[in-house]
Amino acid sequence: MKNRRISRRHLLKGMAVAAGGLGLQQVAKGLGFKAMAQTLDNFVYLPLIFKNPSSGSAPGNGRVVHIHDPDATSWNFDATWYGDYVNQSVVTNMVERGLMELTGTSSVQAAWKQLIPNYQSGQKIAIKVNFNNSACADSDNVIDGLIAPVNALIATLKSFGVAESNIWVFDASRPLPDRFVNGCPYSSVRFFDGAGCREDATFTSNDPNAEVTFQHSNLKNRRLTDVVINADYLINVPIMKDHGTSGVTLGLKNHFGTIKYVQGGGNDDLHAYINPGSSSYSANYSPLVDIYLNPHIRDKTVLILGDGLFGALGNTNVSPRR
Repeated sequence: MKNRRISRRHLLKGMAVAAGGLGLQQVAKGLGFKAMAQTLDNFVYLPLIFKNPSSGSAPGNGRVVHIHDPDATSWNFDATWYGDYVNQSVVTNMVERGLMELTGTSSVQAAWKQLIPNYQSGQKIAIKVNFNNSACADSDNVIDGLIAPVNALIATLKSFGVAESNIWVFDASRPLPDRFVNGCPYSSVRFFDGAGCREDATFTSNDPNAEVTFQHSNLKNRRLTDVVINADYLINVPIMKDHGTSGVTLGLKNHFGTIKYVQGGGNDDLHAYINPGSSSYSANYSPLVDIYLNPHIRDKTVLILGDGLFGALGNTNVSPRR
């Protein structure tokens, strides 16, 4: 199977996220990423993804579904906060439909049984949310993660038998705002961040795979947050936004918020290696692939839910646009 040229437009279509929509991607445990030389456009590229048949993972390869409902949001793009204009019941229905369509099942319980067939009571499920512009008492209108899709995931996991206290929502590098956390009706769900607003997303594990090893001489290893190391399963919830260097922020880049730091000194800055305008950039190498190759991310990721309820163009720190 060869990598093929893919335009930015087709990448977005493939991720199946659009305004008012949610994209769900199934990632079979044991997926691998094959790093190859690629001749693609100057903005984004995807590694070849393949299923390791000897991994013992659930049947079937990863796939993507797109769920859209115009009633999911009702914001008129004024100065009010867009997060107040999301219909939770509609979003919950979208996530339920997406899980069933993704897995070809007729209930969310059956869907989770297919996604995590070896789940045992007491196991921990981490949900990586996507923040970049937040503060503990956030009050701006700049795009960041929303609680509604996370609430929907939690509701379906609870119906499958997962205890609230075993569901961990985190961003290890950014604050999780009050308005995000307070919007969660499940009081025992645990929230972790890297800014002192919630439980501390620490980096102290002695696990042999606690570090991400980068296959580039300029880049030092980075530690993974203990939240992911101590979890049994991982769900990735990126949002739909433009990025000033890498073209677009999606699922792989969301894990910049799973490692201890992104910007080191001198050439030890991960951003430079995903920025086509940087002299450090090469189509033959991406640190995002190295992050995803870490067993705690590669082997634990069972679902990616792309939140396209709102989208932002222009940079990472702008308000959603129509």
